[in-house]
Amino acid sequence: MNRKTLIQCAAAAGALAIASAVADVRLGGGEPFDVPEAQHEPYASQKVVYHVTQGGGWFGRDHAARLHSMLNHVNAVGRDKLEMVAVLQGDGASLLHDATSNAKIRDMVDRLRGSGVRFVICRNTMVGKHYPLSELYNAQPNDIVPAGVAEVVALQQMGYLLVKL
Repeated sequence: MNRKTLIQCAAAAGALAIASAVADVRLGGGEPFDVPEAQHEPYASQKVVYHVTQGGGWFGRDHAARLHSMLNHVNAVGRDKLEMVAVLQGDGASLLHDATSNAKIRDMVDRLRGSGVRFVICRNTMVGKHYPLSELYNAQPNDIVPAGVAEVVALQQMGYLLVKL
């Protein structure tokens, strides 16, 4: 290995370590932090649509942060009192694409689906980004919607409240 390649490898390893540490801090890693339980009445039933239009960032950390927020929402309200749909559009569709190769994202998607969360993908995005269904983690034909924005509006008309991520 020549000197230039060695320096490039060292720089890449350093960047990976920093990105990993930043992602760990953002997602609550590190030392436990003791906060008293919130004194709050249980939440009423909720219907929510998460409109995901942004990409995953370095190593999928932005997708992981969004999924973490969704998991927190499920845990706060309770899966039996929550109807949640994630509409993936534009760069947000990369969430299921990245889940095929990123175990952390894949695990969070599985946990959310196991809690009843539905992930739907904008067909226009799939066409524009050349995403075949087979490259979107565990996506099925009935997960495709004609247009992401139209789906968000239709869900709002059915009483779902919008959360934009």
